[in-house]
Amino acid sequence: MMTTSLRTSSERSTGTSLPTTFQTFTTLAPSTTTVTHSAAPLMPMKPDKGVSLFPYGLSVGDQEFVKRTTDFTSPLFKPEIGFPFGSSLRDSLYFTDNGQIIFPESDYQISYPNPPRRAFTGWDPVALVAPFWDDADFSSHRGTMFYQEHKTFYDEYNTLVQQVESWIENFANTWYYKARWTLKITWVNVPAYPAHWTSGTNTYQAILSTDGSKSYALFLYESGGMQWDAAQRLDNAVLMGFSSGDGYFQNSPLTFRPVWEKYRPDQFPNINSGPRGLQLYRLHREERTNYRLKCLQWLKRQPQWPSWGWNQISCPCSWQQGRWDLRFQPTNIGWWGLGSRQLCSFSSWRGGVCCSYGPWGEFREGWRVRHPWQFDQELEPQNWCCRWNDKPFFCTLYHQKQSPVSCAGYRPPRPAWMFGDPHITTLDGANYTFNGLGDFLLVRAQDRNSSFLLQGRTAQTGTAQATNFIAFAAQYNSSSLDPITVQWILEPNNKIHVRLNNETVTFEANREDAEVLGQETFNTTGIILMRNGSLVSANIDGTVTISVIALSNILHASSSLPEEYQNRTEGLLGVWNDNPGDDFKLPNGTTIPRESSEETIFHYGMTWKINGTSLLGKRNDQLPSNFTPVFSDQLRNTSMYPSSAPQCNEDPQCIFDSLATRNISTGLHTRMLFRRFQEINATLSKWHKTQRGICRVREQIRSPPSMTPHFFHSFNRFFCSCYSSAQNLPITPQLTQLCPASDPESSLRVSDQYPPSIEGDREVKAYKGQTKRIQYTSNSENVTFSLRNNSTDFTLFENGTLLWAPKLPEPFTLEILARNAKNGLSSELQPSTVACFCSAERQCLYNQTSREGNSSLKVAACRCDGDTFGQYCERSRDPCEQCFPNVSCTPGKGCEACPPHMTGDGRHCAALESSVLCQNKSCPVNYCYNYGHCYISQTSGCQPSCTCPPAFTDTRCFLAGNSFTPTASPEIPLRIIQLSLSEGQNASVAEVNASVAYRLRTLDVLAFFRNSLVEKTHSPTQASESSLQRWRVISQFQYRPRGPVINFLNNQLLDAVVEAFSLPAAQRRWRRSEEPRHNVDFRPISREDVRNMESLNLTTLETYFKCNGYKGYHLVYSPQSGFTCVSPCHEGYCEHGGLCQHMSEGPHCSCVPFSIYTPWGKQCEHLSMKLTAFFGILFGALGALLLLGALAFVVLRFWNGSGIRDSYLLDSES
Repeated sequence: MMTTSLRTSSERSTGTSLPTTFQTFTTLAPSTTTVTHSAAPLMPMKPDKGVSLFPYGLSVGDQEFVKRTTDFTSPLFKPEIGFPFGSSLRDSLYFTDNGQIIFPESDYQISYPNPPRRAFTGWDPVALVAPFWDDADFSSHRGTMFYQEHKTFYDEYNTLVQQVESWIENFANTWYYKARWTLKITWVNVPAYPAHWTSGTNTYQAILSTDGSKSYALFLYESGGMQWDAAQRLDNAVLMGFSSGDGYFQNSPLTFRPVWEKYRPDQFPNINSGPRGLQLYRLHREERTNYRLKCLQWLKRQPQWPSWGWNQISCPCSWQQGRWDLRFQPTNIGWWGLGSRQLCSFSSWRGGVCCSYGPWGEFREGWRVRHPWQFDQELEPQNWCCRWNDKPFFCTLYHQKQSPVSCAGYRPPRPAWMFGDPHITTLDGANYTFNGLGDFLLVRAQDRNSSFLLQGRTAQTGTAQATNFIAFAAQYNSSSLDPITVQWILEPNNKIHVRLNNETVTFEANREDAEVLGQETFNTTGIILMRNGSLVSANIDGTVTISVIALSNILHASSSLPEEYQNRTEGLLGVWNDNPGDDFKLPNGTTIPRESSEETIFHYGMTWKINGTSLLGKRNDQLPSNFTPVFSDQLRNTSMYPSSAPQCNEDPQCIFDSLATRNISTGLHTRMLFRRFQEINATLSKWHKTQRGICRVREQIRSPPSMTPHFFHSFNRFFCSCYSSAQNLPITPQLTQLCPASDPESSLRVSDQYPPSIEGDREVKAYKGQTKRIQYTSNSENVTFSLRNNSTDFTLFENGTLLWAPKLPEPFTLEILARNAKNGLSSELQPSTVACFCSAERQCLYNQTSREGNSSLKVAACRCDGDTFGQYCERSRDPCEQCFPNVSCTPGKGCEACPPHMTGDGRHCAALESSVLCQNKSCPVNYCYNYGHCYISQTSGCQPSCTCPPAFTDTRCFLAGNSFTPTASPEIPLRIIQLSLSEGQNASVAEVNASVAYRLRTLDVLAFFRNSLVEKTHSPTQASESSLQRWRVISQFQYRPRGPVINFLNNQLLDAVVEAFSLPAAQRRWRRSEEPRHNVDFRPISREDVRNMESLNLTTLETYFKCNGYKGYHLVYSPQSGFTCVSPCHEGYCEHGGLCQHMSEGPHCSCVPFSIYTPWGKQCEHLSMKLTAFFGILFGALGALLLLGALAFVVLRFWNGSGIRDSYLLDSES
C-alpha cells in the first residue's frame, strides 16, 4: 500500500491516502430504471476524497503569480533541454489564468478565454495543454496561482520529482522514467467569470514533466475543490486535454459527457488504474533522443579543458601534408560526409588529435581525443552539442570545454637524414660524410615525459674503403608505456627484417585506404609500423617517427623528433638548437668547427661509437681493428672521376658514392635521396626561422586539387602567413630575407608560395529582404574570390565584395574561396551567418539562434510586440478570434454584444445573474450512495442529482447492472515479437529504432509499447546483398482489456507487421534539429522474419483483469470488445421471468408469479403451484368426473331403454 499525505501552504489537508490500485470509472448518463422489488435499504456511503494535490504555496518554495484582471499570462519558461510535444521539441512555454499551458512558436504570450465548442482536433493552430480551459476571472481579489520549476538534469534529488516519476511509471505503464525537467502549476480558488457574483471556485494542479525524450502531463483536481456551478456554464464548454499544434492531440473522456459531469473532473479518473481526480497524458508522439540533454550531462562531467599544456599537437594544414607526417594515421570515422577524410595522432603523455579534410585535401576542423583509436566514441559529445543540435549555444559550451584544433599551431617534426655511404644531415641541417665502421649512437634525447635512443650499425661496402648502414635500432621509454625497441635489419635483395621487442613483426595488408594500396601495417600499443615495398616506417607513441628504405643494398633512414626534444639531443645527429655551428659536439662536451676536414670529422664521429653491447646485439662478423676510410680528396684522383662527375651533376655525395663503390647507380640513388632531403630541409629550415617571431599558419588553409601526395613531398607545400604580434604585416624585403624560398631556381616571390589569406568579418548578420554588403580582402596579389556553393541569396564578386539578401530560412553553408591565379593555391573561410526573418527588425534576437538543418545558417529568434504573434511575428491578433462563441464581430472594432440570455463584453460572456436560482442550495448529506457525487441541478428545479460510477443504473447510485471495463493489473506481461530486418541505407541504431517504432505505431490497433532491443547482426549474405545491413529488433506490445487489442495481438499481429514492412517508408522532412529519422526504407519481410517470443492466452490474461469493487460481476470476452465486467443480471441470472436487480452485495432476483406458479429461490429457480389453483384444479377435476359420470349414466340409460323396446317389437311380430 502506497500512501501520500499532502498539505497545502495553509497547512490544511487536501486529500487522503492513495492506494496502489484504484477503481476504474467510465461515466454514464443517469438512468431512470423503475425497481419493482428491492432488498433491505443500504446505508449511504460517504465518498472518498480522491487524489491529493502536491504541496504548493510559498512555504514549499513556490512562486506566487497573479494579476487582478482577466486574460493574463505567466513569464516564459525556457527549458534548456526543450520540451518534447507532439513531433517537435518546443523551446518555451507559459501558463494563463484560463487554465492553459501554451507552447508559442516565438516569444509572445496570449491568453485565450474561450475554448472552441468542438474538442481538440489535429488542426488546432496553437500548441497547448489544457488542465481546465475555461473563462476565469481574478479581478475580484479572489484566487491566486503558484508555480515552481525543477531542473534535475544531473540526477539531483527532489521529493516532488521523485513522486512524479513514481506516478508516471505506475499510471503510464512506463518501466523506467527519470524526470529531467518538471514544472508544477497550481490554480487556487479560481473564480469563474464574472467573479463578482458567480458561485464556487476551482482548485487544481498541472504537472509537466520530461526526461528529454518522453513527456507527460498530470492534471490533479482537488477533491471537492472543483465547485464552479455547471448551471451557470451551460453555454460554456470547458476543455481538458492537449493539442500539439502538429496533428497530435487527446481529449479528456469527460469532454463528451454532460456539462454537470465535465465540470466535476475531481470525481472521475482518466486512466486504467488511478485515483479519482487524476488525469495523465503522454505528450510526446514518439520517443527521440534529446541531444541537448546529452550535451549538458557530458559538459557537467568534464574537467576544465584542456588538461594538457601548450605542447598539444595541432593539425597539418592539408591532407597531403598530414599524410606524410608519420605521426598521423588515416582513420575511418563513419558519420563524416562524402569526400571527407580524417587523420589522427595519439601520444600516451600528451593526448591525441583528429583532423578532418575535404575532397581537395583542405583542412576543415580538428578536435582533441583522450583515448587511442576510440574516435567514434569520443566524437559523440561533439555530435550531441554541435552536429545534431539545433541550438548553436550548446556548441559554444562544448568548445569552451574542448577547444577546436586548428592548423595555426602546426609544427612538423624536425627530421634528420642518414643516406648513402653514410652522409648525414643533422637536426639543425648540417651535412657531412662519415664512413665509420661499427655501432654508433645517432641520437639520444630526453625530456620530462619520455626518452628516445637511435643507434645505427655500419658495414664495409663490398671491398671499398667505405661503409654503409645495414641496421638501425630505436628505443623509446615513457612513464605511461612499457619500453619499445624496434630493429631494422638489411637482408638480401633490398629486404628489411623488422623486429619489435625481439619479436619478428608480421604485417597485415591495409584494405581501407585506396591511396596507400599495397601498404601493410602492424599496430599495437604505443607503436604503428608501416611497410610499403622496401620502405618501413615507425610511428612511436605519436611522437617520434623513423623511416628506413633499402636501395642498392644500403639502408637509408630519416628520423623526425618532436619539438619537446629541442636542446636535449646528442650524438651523430648533432645538438638540436637551430645552430648548425655546434653540431659536432663530442661526448666530453668539446666541439670541433663545422668546416673541419673529413678526416677530423671522421675522428669526431668515432667518439660516438658504442664500445659495449648496442640495441642491435652482438655482431656476427669480425671488424678490422684499424679500418680507415677513403676520403674525397683521395677519390678525385681516380680514373672514374671525369665520367662520374657529369652524371652526378657535380653533386659531391653522388660523386663520392660512385667513386667509393665504383658503381654509378649507387651514386645516383644517393643524389636522388639527397635532393629530396635538401628540399624538405630547406622548407623546414624556413619554417623554423619564421617561427622565431612573426609567422603563424592560417586556420583556413586549403590545398589545390592538383596536389597529389608522393614520397618525400611532406613539407614542400608547408605554408605560412607572416604577422606581427598585433597586426598584419605586408611582404617586405626584410620578410623575404626572413622567409627565403626553398628553391633558388624558383621565380615565385615568398608570398606566392603560400595560400592567400582572407580578411573580413567572421560573423555576418542580415535581415530578410535587406542587402548586406561585406568586403573581404587578401594580403596576396592576383587573388580572385568565389563561392564554393551557389545560392540565390548570396553574391560574391571576384574582388571580394559579398552581397547577402536573405529571402527564406533555407539551409545553406557559406564557404568563401580565395584563389591565387599565379600559383593556383586556395584558402577558404566559413563565416558564421545569422539571418532574421521576423516581421520587424526590432523584434530580432540575434543572440538567440537556431541552426537551420545541418548547415551553418543560424536563424535569429523573434520577440513579438504589439498585437503580433507567430514564429516570425508574422500574424496579427484578430479581435474577432477572441469572441465568445456565437457572438458576432465587426472587423476592426471587435466583439459585439453577448447573446440575449447572457451578460458580458462579447469576449467574456456568462449567464445572467437572475438565472442563478440555485446558488443557495446544497446537497443533503450522504444523498448519493456508493461513491456517487451530488450536485444541484438547475434544470430539475434546484433538486439534488447524482453522478454515479459506471455500474449503477438509477439516479442515486443504488442499483447496479451496467457493464464496464475491468481494471488491469500493472504487472500484466507484454506481448513480445522478434523482427529480422534488412536495409541498404547504412542506418544507425537510433534511426532503425525510430523507424520500426513509427511503423508499429501505425498498425490498425494501437498497442505498441517500445523496442527493447535493436542490434546489428552479421549473418552471411549473398554477394549481391553485401551492402545490406541486417538488424534484430525485439518489439513489445501492451495488452489492454478494452476493444479488439487482445484479439489483434494474439491472432492478427504477425500478419499486420509483415504488411507494415511491405510498404515503402514515408519520406518526411524533419523540423529544425537533425534527429534520428524514422523513414528508413527496409526490405520487405515475410512471416519467417517475424517470430513469437511471448504471448498470453485468454485464460492467463483473465487473471490480470479484475472487476474491482462490484460484487457478483465477472469477466466476459469477445474478440471485438475485449474483456468486459458483466452483471449476472444481463445473462439470465433470474429464472422463470424473475426481475434481476444488482445491489452492492450482488445480484438479487425479484420472483414474479405467472400462470398457476409462484417462482421461489435465490434465482427463482424453483416453482410452486398456487393454493387456489390447486383447489380449483381439484374441484374442477371432481366436477368434471361427476359430469362425466352423469353423462355416462344418461348414455347407459338411453342404451338400456332402446334395447328393451327393440326386443318387444320382435317378439310381437313373431
